[in-house]
Amino acid sequence: SGRYPLLDEVQGLLDRHFLRTQPPDDVREYAAIRGVLSSLNDRFTFFIEPPVAASESDALAGTYGGIGVQIKRNSQGEIELYPYADSPAQKAGIANGDILLAVNGQTLDPGMPQDSIDQMMRGEVKEGSGVELSVRRVADGEEFTQFIPFDVINVPSVIWRVLPEDAALGYVQITQFTGRTPDELTTALADLQGQNVRALVLDLRSNTGGLL
Repeated sequence: SGRYPLLDEVQGLLDRHFLRTQPPDDVREYAAIRGVLSSLNDRFTFFIEPPVAASESDALAGTYGGIGVQIKRNSQGEIELYPYADSPAQKAGIANGDILLAVNGQTLDPGMPQDSIDQMMRGEVKEGSGVELSVRRVADGEEFTQFIPFDVINVPSVIWRVLPEDAALGYVQITQFTGRTPDELTTALADLQGQNVRALVLDLRSNTGGLL
């Protein structure tokens, strides 16, 4: 507080004169941090709230508690859902491209960061834990609300197959680097070698990085 006496003075004025309820301490603290970082004018320096950071650490480890779905914002600003194979989300009927409308009854703010939305669909795996999603089907526009239980999600970082164009070529895609990537890559290579491939195509396109 000694470095920012004016900030302390402003908070004191708010405490004495602001008539409405102030946001919680952590919300104001996070806002102040974002303000300091924005003054750097560096788009690669940004603040990730602790719950989201913890969730991202779990995802980089390759395992987290949640419903097993990736999200993407489309050109209209809507949140599209892409469930993992055999995930709780897929078992609940979520299909690729379905539009997320609300989480636990809270309608999504168009400006809400994707990290925050993703965090809302994760949590501790225990009896009765889960999340309620309101979704619009991409296939027919039907809207529905579904409770989806949390489960342990193992995020695949390596996808592989023999290319149908040439049985001698193996294809390996690494989508991100997680704590499980080395073991997954070892499994992929062993499987492809067992199918007698003579060459490999290694695909790192759209890899967002991770643990290196």
